[in-house]
Amino acid sequence: MKNIGFIPARGGSKGVPGKNIRLVNGRPLIGYTIAAALQSQLDKVVVSSDSKEILEISEKFVKSNYLELSNKLILHNRPEEFSGDLSPINQAIDHYLNSYWEKYENIVLLQPTSPVRKYEHINDCLKIVSEDQEIESIVSVSHPFEHPAEMIVRHGNRNSLLLPDFAGKQRQEYGKVYFINGSIYLVKMEKYQKIRKFYYEDTYLYEMDNLYSLDVDTFSDLIMAESVIKFLDELHKKTISLDDYYQAD
Repeated sequence: MKNIGFIPARGGSKGVPGKNIRLVNGRPLIGYTIAAALQSQLDKVVVSSDSKEILEISEKFVKSNYLELSNKLILHNRPEEFSGDLSPINQAIDHYLNSYWEKYENIVLLQPTSPVRKYEHINDCLKIVSEDQEIESIVSVSHPFEHPAEMIVRHGNRNSLLLPDFAGKQRQEYGKVYFINGSIYLVKMEKYQKIRKFYYEDTYLYEMDNLYSLDVDTFSDLIMAESVIKFLDELHKKTISLDDYYQAD
């Protein structure tokens, strides 16, 4: 086996209670990430949770929709001490992988709050890391809707620009920036064992369209995610790619 996907899904979401299993266009939010992972070239897909309900719903979803791929699914009952609001994800990953370090070459972190990411995006990243031995980690990114040079930080009763050095400059002078969209984090297992993180200054940036980069953190995000998923489903039914849609008259 070469590639393992890891889907961390705590049960204690505070912004949107029960977020990971809320229905979005008829399927639980986590189902979209599970589906993309199972259909990708990942060898195994781990759903890690401290919630029995999340694990049961994940298993039921796979058996009902992807029975032929169910042998790829692993349910990981995450200990409570690794499931707090401030618990780093790598604690849960390390707990599962403690006995399996030598089995896998790459680990791919897939957050369940990114429901629009497709299996093709995962496969793209696996292909990139397999074809270029110099690349040891990949993180998915997108362009921000607003440049950070135009953002303001509030300090008590005072305001300040986030990037004061850009004050007075034209947009054309800003340069290209990205934000980490949370959809895909890939790192070679050997590298992860050394640094215990997915992102560092030499990480390869895998650019994704903003439409695929939605991260669900609020009720508004849920509404937007459902709208985007319905829109992309309609394009798929008409066999129209997103690129073709952008270029249409």
